[in-house]
Amino acid sequence: MTEPPRRPPDRSFDLPAEPGSVPDARHRVRGLIEQFGVGAMEVQAITLALSEVVTNSVKHAYDASDGEQPGPVQISAWIDERDVILLVRDVGRGPSLFGSRSDGLGLRIVRSLTSDFDLHRVPGGGTEIVMTFDRGSDSQIGFMA
Repeated sequence: MTEPPRRPPDRSFDLPAEPGSVPDARHRVRGLIEQFGVGAMEVQAITLALSEVVTNSVKHAYDASDGEQPGPVQISAWIDERDVILLVRDVGRGPSLFGSRSDGLGLRIVRSLTSDFDLHRVPGGGTEIVMTFDRGSDSQIGFMA
């Protein structure tokens, strides 16, 4: 199981689980990873994967049909000379990404862009996704070409 580093993240923030948060998350993470010298093609792959995961939280985490109000989407990022690691967590109880839905197109795209990927339930409700991107890896660039 992929786990985030034990040190504090380089950036962590919460956004509401609403559509406008997808570009906001992408913009915030893009600015951060560019400061760390991540290449343009890698930035595209990372922000595409982040968009897919945050969109899943926005669309599925908080079940409005049960009267559940949209809650937060928590995003944390760790960057070092080898990897960019993103953790996206929600605490909603909406439809699960586990089971047959876990093979949707969005998560298949994310899996193809990451060097490591883990999806698991948050105790008490919610989903946590940890994505690792190997800096300098040709795997993301090959997908984007």
